[in-house]
Amino acid sequence: MEKGNGAIFTFIYRLLHASVFSSAMILYFSDLYGGDGVTWKHFIVLFLSVALFFCVSKLQKRQRIYAIVLIVMSVVLVSFVMGKEKPDAWMSAKSSYLGTFVLAMSVCVLQLLFEKYFPLKAAFCVILCGMLLYSLFAGRYVPKMGVLLLLLYVVMTLTEYIWLKSRNKEKGNSHAYIVWLAPFFVLYFAVLCLMPMPKTPYSWQWLKDIYLRVEEKITIYAENFVSRNDEDLDGAISGFSESAVLFSNLAANDKNIMVIETLPGKKQPLYLAGKIYDVFDGQEWKSTKGKDARERLIDTAETVYALEAYAKDDLDHPLYNGIRAKSGYRHFHTNYLLAPSKTWKIEGRLQYQQDGANLTFDQKAGYGTEYTLQYCRMNMGRETTQDFLQSNSVENPDLWESTVKAYAEENITYAQLLAYRENMRERYLPETTISPETEDWLAEVTKDAEDEIDGLFCIEEALADMEYNVNPGGLPGEVTDEQSFLHYFLLDKQEGFCTYYATAFVLLARAEGFPARYVQGFCVPLGNAKETEVYSAMAHAWPEVYFEGKGWIPFEPTPGYGIRRYPAEPEKEGKKEENAVKRKELAAEKDVLDDSELSDDEEEEERKERDKKVQEVKRAAAWITICGLLILAVGMLLFVIDRLSEKYREKRRSTAEKYKRAVLLNMQILSMLGFERERSETYHELIERIEKGEDGEAIPTAFIAAYENILYGTREIGERELKECLAQREELMQILRKKKGRRYVFYWLRLSVM
Repeated sequence: MEKGNGAIFTFIYRLLHASVFSSAMILYFSDLYGGDGVTWKHFIVLFLSVALFFCVSKLQKRQRIYAIVLIVMSVVLVSFVMGKEKPDAWMSAKSSYLGTFVLAMSVCVLQLLFEKYFPLKAAFCVILCGMLLYSLFAGRYVPKMGVLLLLLYVVMTLTEYIWLKSRNKEKGNSHAYIVWLAPFFVLYFAVLCLMPMPKTPYSWQWLKDIYLRVEEKITIYAENFVSRNDEDLDGAISGFSESAVLFSNLAANDKNIMVIETLPGKKQPLYLAGKIYDVFDGQEWKSTKGKDARERLIDTAETVYALEAYAKDDLDHPLYNGIRAKSGYRHFHTNYLLAPSKTWKIEGRLQYQQDGANLTFDQKAGYGTEYTLQYCRMNMGRETTQDFLQSNSVENPDLWESTVKAYAEENITYAQLLAYRENMRERYLPETTISPETEDWLAEVTKDAEDEIDGLFCIEEALADMEYNVNPGGLPGEVTDEQSFLHYFLLDKQEGFCTYYATAFVLLARAEGFPARYVQGFCVPLGNAKETEVYSAMAHAWPEVYFEGKGWIPFEPTPGYGIRRYPAEPEKEGKKEENAVKRKELAAEKDVLDDSELSDDEEEEERKERDKKVQEVKRAAAWITICGLLILAVGMLLFVIDRLSEKYREKRRSTAEKYKRAVLLNMQILSMLGFERERSETYHELIERIEKGEDGEAIPTAFIAAYENILYGTREIGERELKECLAQREELMQILRKKKGRRYVFYWLRLSVM
């Protein structure tokens, strides 16, 4: 057994390691402690248990046995009383203090094993690091303090390993080395604690990011290598393809093709335009080359220009400006850049060009293509849209110039705007003839329209009242042009999917004198989530109508899609204020009612809560008192039993055994007086040190010289030597009582159980 400073360093070393390790373990497995979790009480139990274990380990063998018996009996007694049931139920229950005690004891035993077999300790540290990695990848929550304590234990072990490797051929105390470094460990831990902690659980996001980036790169190369020759998706599957044939059926496909990142809360669906068409031959839409390559940009500027003039003094502005969205292609390969119609800025590491109304990549894009959009979005409430379209157009070159500066990175003159309008009429308003029966249908549908613009909404409603069918069958052979298609679809079939309804609306709008076009893309429903997955089943086709001075405006004639396109109208200003006043009045009335009717109940509840807490404190104090008295009674009983058994054993010992025990007790008393024998010190040197250290008090040392002669000489142990030794013990006890004062009783108890 180590003595002196070495023993103190060893005790502190063990206490430090076991406390850090057990605290880390209790926090790592904090989810086992139920709803209340780990509290400060658990840490008090933990530290007291660790200190108790190592204090007991410092005792002599016989003292240790009695201390363990006392502790076990006390713990069982306390667990039985506090648990009010069986002791094992209290130990297995959540938030159990007995479970914490058992954890502390287990850690202390491990600590003793680690001291004897350091490689075992190193292996355990590797396991701890593995536990942290598991928590990282499995998404298991670990409190920040638990992570820091585990890391601190690993650092302490690594420091000890470095010391052992550097001093392996020299004698030294590694325990003392670690204890002297304890302030630096405390400082290291404090710095880690002061580092800012994210609100979300500690997740090692940088490592996850590296993993995700590597995974993404591998996926990009694999996807683009396997599908590098594929072109878009089959139109029969998605409704979006290089060609726009009116297929006879629509195959289901839930393939993830994109992910859109927008601001949460934008519930109005996002229409991503892919390819725009202008010519229909009765079976298929085709796209011709326009005169101006900047159609999409000019259209955006014209719509914003019109809305700025229309809503200049309107607080309920119908235009949402500068909305940002981030797009990323997944299992999708195409030459087309998907973006809202009113997009005015596109950023990203990609090369694209404006091809009339279409945006196309220089090279086919695939998995991993990412870009950021800035676009303008209209309030598509039906009433708001109709009011805007029916308002007078403004011709203001100055307003046009300021709009272009704000929304375009290139200059577009007012004269170029006028040329663009002429180009739109020429390209998207070809001569369209319809059969007399179709004319009658159109007249019936629009008979209640207030004007031509209202007539477009009437057509939209009439088409939306038909049936949506993904398997309408193929077009008959007699359908060869626009006229025959409308006659067949409106008067005979009256069912189909989005491509049929978008085609019919475009042809009818042209027959009414409006430039119109057919658009393929995706209708993406946005919710409150930040990211939205886009699937091939979201592919859609819709019509757009050009209003001179207002730009291209989308319509939604497909059955079932109208509720997505047109959200509920916002409250009018007057009605909004009226409802706000009513809500405030109701809230005030409710507050008065609550204050008058519930105040007494709240006061009663508070009083009951206070009484409950007082009762809990009294009950806890009573249990602590009872448990303390019971533990004291058990301790006294054990002491009495020990004294009786010691007297019995003393009678059975030989004279030599009695003498050796008497010398051992005398040496223990000297140690209590401050004269503990050092490891390499001889008995003669001890006697000289005691005589030099005398402070007016003669300390008997004759028994030491006699014992030395017995050990190394020829002197025999007899009754006279035993009586002399016992007599000197009485003198030593008198000196101990005089020097220790009231603390003497504790030293006497310690000697009594040796």
